[in-house]
Amino acid sequence: MKNITFEKYQGNGNDFVVFDSRGNDLYKNYKSNKIFDIKKICNRQFGIGADGVIFIEKPNDDNYAKMIIFNSDGSEAQMCGNGIRCLVEYLHVNDSINNKNIEYKIETKAGLKIAKYINDEITVKMGVPILESQNIPTTIEKKINSIPSHEFVEKNFNNIGYAVGMGNPHLIFFLQDIESIVLSRLGPIFEKNELFPEKN
Repeated sequence: MKNITFEKYQGNGNDFVVFDSRGNDLYKNYKSNKIFDIKKICNRQFGIGADGVIFIEKPNDDNYAKMIIFNSDGSEAQMCGNGIRCLVEYLHVNDSINNKNIEYKIETKAGLKIAKYINDEITVKMGVPILESQNIPTTIEKKINSIPSHEFVEKNFNNIGYAVGMGNPHLIFFLQDIESIVLSRLGPIFEKNELFPEKN
């Protein structure tokens, strides 16, 4: 396999390997020939190490770019807020030395997302949260205030979690003290919970 150029970015601690496939066949070759294994790329011990892989493609419509994102297990995601911020940073730095663009319209599987780059800060208009269980997606049926909710019980942790979609599933807990939990232990448990067939 020939050498493939990539860059790595992080947003709020989420890190991504970024491939610019505009003007080349990199993404098309990945889809048709699986020229590399995303799980191996994301492996932190034996690969580059990342939470996901982002391909930048030319947009279908009159927008700036198209984002295609894969989770570290190789499954395709609809979008990711921190991922878009990383993508926009890449575009802002690499597309032109004198890039004055402050608004980037990015096409995703979750629809058009608008990012703004102002004073070295990137914000993304994420849109309205999705609250319908089938569209999150989650198998949680019980609702509190119209939000799918479930009582999660793990070792030393018992709390109600709320499922919300933002183009990809999110699980939200309200806590009195964030220091009272070990996020690095609970995160992977909830990410693979059977109530979220496409992870969260």
